[in-house]
Amino acid sequence: MFRPLIYLRSVHILIDFLLINIAFTLAYFVRVNWIFSTDFEFQPYILTAFIASFFWLIFLIFSRYYKIPPRHQKKQIYDLVLVGIGGMIAVSVLILIYYFQRELLPSRLITIYILLFGTGLLFMSSQVFRGILRWRKRQGIKTYRTLVIGANPVAEKMIDRIKKNPYALHEVVGVIDPYGVYKQINGSVILGKLDKLESLCAKHNINCLFQCDAYEHALSIIALAEEKNIKYEAM
Repeated sequence: MFRPLIYLRSVHILIDFLLINIAFTLAYFVRVNWIFSTDFEFQPYILTAFIASFFWLIFLIFSRYYKIPPRHQKKQIYDLVLVGIGGMIAVSVLILIYYFQRELLPSRLITIYILLFGTGLLFMSSQVFRGILRWRKRQGIKTYRTLVIGANPVAEKMIDRIKKNPYALHEVVGVIDPYGVYKQINGSVILGKLDKLESLCAKHNINCLFQCDAYEHALSIIALAEEKNIKYEAM
């Protein structure tokens, strides 16, 4: 994983933590009509909410909500489910802590507001992050310059997935055809045969290899990848 993406995702997590706390704060003021209520004191509530926010965020981290690249656009409903479950955990923590401190939470409706505001804010932040990743891919910033070994249906499907995924971290530079049969596969140019692997990696600044064929040469390909510090994956 490239360090800039790790830093970017770390910033996203910190922003989400801030947004979760904002959601708790908004829920309070919407519930008490934008005043500091004496019946529902703000200070103990917000301190408890701060603790509950950690549980929401920790759940999202361990459930791989922040995976890179993010899930495909069609699977965003799964991310929303994770956000909702994290919200319910945070609300449960809030109620539990508040119960031991002050017996009962003064408002039940506030829990609904917390879930609505929290889910909405986290969804918006995820869309911003996805937009940044799409922009990075279009600009070719810090992507894996990938060389595919093999010109077969497996390689064709994999190249097609990479091209259709707007968040893919890979840029397919070309394909090596071990047997010299194809001239082009799925729009990707055949750069040569397997004996040209080392020179092609140097020429095209390759930092990732996808092996989809010629598995009898896997050990020598892995050795080359380790020597040149190239990421290696077998399909």
